[in-house]
Amino acid sequence: MSFLDRKRLEEAFRGKRIGRPLVLLERTSSTMDVARERTSEPGTLVVADRQDAGRGSRGRTWSSPPGTDLYLSFVWGPLEPIANPGVMTLAVGLGVAEAVESLTGKHTLVKWPNDVLLDHAKVSGILVESSGDFSQGVVVGLGLNVNRASFPDDLAEGATSLHLATGRTFEREEVLVETLASVEQWLARYEQLGPAPIVEGLDRRLAYRNERVRAGEIKGVVEGIAKDGALILRDGTELHRILAGRVEPIE
Repeated sequence: MSFLDRKRLEEAFRGKRIGRPLVLLERTSSTMDVARERTSEPGTLVVADRQDAGRGSRGRTWSSPPGTDLYLSFVWGPLEPIANPGVMTLAVGLGVAEAVESLTGKHTLVKWPNDVLLDHAKVSGILVESSGDFSQGVVVGLGLNVNRASFPDDLAEGATSLHLATGRTFEREEVLVETLASVEQWLARYEQLGPAPIVEGLDRRLAYRNERVRAGEIKGVVEGIAKDGALILRDGTELHRILAGRVEPIE
């Protein structure tokens, strides 16, 4: 028996752009690796119960114990040559944030460039990879902490799960279906309307807005998001465009 109800998921994904074909794995090194081999099959969804080498941003390891959370990757495409993976990452973040808010009843934030915060702690991380050939689409990796009751000491302070935030236990199938439906809607908006709805959607969800943060060597107040997905920081009269890296609040 699979760790997820395949029949239920296949029924839920019927007519959707994400989830067909569906690959369910009890264990894998990384769902990104599996999905990357299937970029010629847009819509492919790979979900694992356990990852041995899951990756987060900048090559960090994503803690992936079995039986509790969601570890998945999917192929989205084909894309227009002007597609921007940075904006796509933010679109996915908005989709995850809306789904988590719907599931928990708690407001969520998107932490630029690729995290979703619940109770001001990380509940999800996103990774978008492109080979540069947009006709082959991109691979979107997503980790979502669902029923985790605790975290390793080095993660405990800054991480949470749907369970820890609410005290409830969630069906992973329900979380998966609702999350991907929301993600698909936001990616479709980006395809049809460009970056404007993504920037607008972040207006009420951008973490640290009007707060002072550090991005590498640059410090400033978070002003918002540019149309190309860059984070805008203001330091006095000077504006800085942050294109990559890690952002942390300054206490």
